[in-house]
Formats: sequence, structure tokens, C-alpha cells
Amino acid sequence: MAQYQILVKGYARLQYREFVASPTTVLIQEGGYNILADPGCNENRLLDALAEVNLKVTDVDMIYLTHTHLDHLLNLRLFPPLPVYEGNLRFYGDSMVPHGGFITGTSIQIIPTPGHTLEHTSLIFESAGKKVCMAGDLFWWEDKKTVSPDRDTLLGLPDPLQTVDAEALLESRQTILATCDIIIPGHGEVICLP
Repeated sequence: MAQYQILVKGYARLQYREFVASPTTVLIQEGGYNILADPGCNENRLLDALAEVNLKVTDVDMIYLTHTHLDHLLNLRLFPPLPVYEGNLRFYGDSMVPHGGFITGTSIQIIPTPGHTLEHTSLIFESAGKKVCMAGDLFWWEDKKTVSPDRDTLLGLPDPLQTVDAEALLESRQTILATCDIIIPGHGEVICLP
């Protein structure tokens, strides 16, 4: 069973005519591995958060990306070469191999959740008897907006940026809502489903 903690709470807001955003970054520990999901783009927040849990960038064993929007991945530059999971591949240096739907050496599942982008995936894992989804931008909203955790609200949640495939987004959301107890969105508060 995995343990997880949110290191950086995601944010997204219009500020001085610019959109400012970095995603929720989650540390997942299972099988003796430190797995960092969506390292984001705010270097100071990430490094401070790692220090608060007594970790250095060299203590991270693997990185997982929900998708390849730059706000989710620019902090990759801070880490030494290590396996990076996204879409259906695991990258290490210039090597790419299919990951088979799991993070190696763990029970953490990687499932396709297209819609926000075509390659978008989410993590599903068990923690403290609950099924948790690290959902990236499958669900997200701008700062200062509150979202009710009911099914209809979550299914109808607008994607503040252009969704690549609205029908696929709806299907992906339905899958996660039918499967998980806790959803960690890319930007916004954690959703505990009733």
C-alpha cells in the first residue's frame, strides 16, 4: 500500500494580464521508492517542500507526469537522470520503453484519462484503505473558485483552458468518479468523494 503527501498545492490564476500556474505536486512512497508526481514549474516551492520532508532531489527515484504541459514538467531540470513516466512510456535518458500500465516495482497504476490532452494519464493507488487518483488536469479550476464534490458538478466542471476532446474528458472523468474515493486535482483542493 502506498503512502502519499501533497508537497506543493497547485495554483492557477490570472495575475497582471498573465496566467500564473503550477500543479499540485505529490510525493508517493511505495516499495521503498520515492515517486514524485507532476514536479511543476515553481522551483522554490518544490525545493522548499522537499526540504520540509527531509528529501533532496537525489532522493527521488522516479518521476511521473500526468501530461506534458510545461507547467507540470519544467522542474524536471532540477533532478539527476532518473526514470520518467508519462503517457504509455517510461523514459530514462534517451531510452523509451512501454511501462505496461504500472510504475515499476509498485502497485501504482497508470491509466489513460484523455481529454485535457490526448496523452493525459492519471495514477491510481491504494492508501489507508482508500483508492486515490492523482488526476492532473482531468479535474482542475482556477484559484478562489470552490467546487462541490458531487458527481454532476465534477462531470460538468469546465476546463479553463481549451480541452482537446470534450467527449473523452467526460468519459475519463466518469471512469475516475466510479473508481476512486479521493481525487487530487492538478490545481485546486483535494476532492473526497461521498
